[in-house]
Amino acid sequence: MSEQLLRLPEVIDLVKKSRATIYTDMKRGDFPQSISIGRRAVAWRRTDLDMWLNTRPQICLRPIGVMNKLEEVPA
Repeated sequence: MSEQLLRLPEVIDLVKKSRATIYTDMKRGDFPQSISIGRRAVAWRRTDLDMWLNTRPQICLRPIGVMNKLEEVPA
């Protein structure tokens, strides 16, 4: 079975980062390196991206507009 390779649009969708951020993070060593698949084409190994995603902190975001309601204290 061959390894799955993802092109940039798929990587952007998977990791929710912009093209510029992906390349900046790659340069800093904070993102998996791409591999050349042609003269002007690169891709990322799905396994590398999955391992990178598993090292990221897990966060929980509330939908916009949802706030904790504080109980009003009677005066």
